[in-house]
Amino acid sequence: MRSIPAIQTYDCGLEEGAIRWASQCPTTNSEPSSRNGVGENFKTFPATRFTFDTAAKKSVTEWWKPIRDVNYFENVVVFRPFHDGAPISSFTQMGWATSNLLGCSIVKCTTSDRYVGVCRYSPKGNLVNNNVYQVGTVCSACPTGKTSCNRDEGLCF
Repeated sequence: MRSIPAIQTYDCGLEEGAIRWASQCPTTNSEPSSRNGVGENFKTFPATRFTFDTAAKKSVTEWWKPIRDVNYFENVVVFRPFHDGAPISSFTQMGWATSNLLGCSIVKCTTSDRYVGVCRYSPKGNLVNNNVYQVGTVCSACPTGKTSCNRDEGLCF
């Protein structure tokens, strides 16, 4: 079993940053130096094949999907240098145990007829040679102030 962090809290400041970046209709993540210690996931989809709602859902699905394609996910995941920028880094950022704040945006870029999805996480995950999560018994290490735990989901609240 794994000890998992508190449920992420939605953060409007992170959302504002995600909106600002997505509104520029970029083709890749923003520069890490422009985010001041904030992690980011990025995805783009053609507006001809997706709606606003399906682009939002597909972004999350695509960020989480790489974990199905790896075989080392057993009792511990250590983020290694070769994971940085690889597809697995979107999953690890979403699941990073200490990233407890989240803010997202989906923007339709009319000039390029596509949707841009951006989520930002604080504090940033994907720290090289650090564990994605803490190994242990579910709900055994809930953060201070989190007095309840959903054992089925392994989330403290």
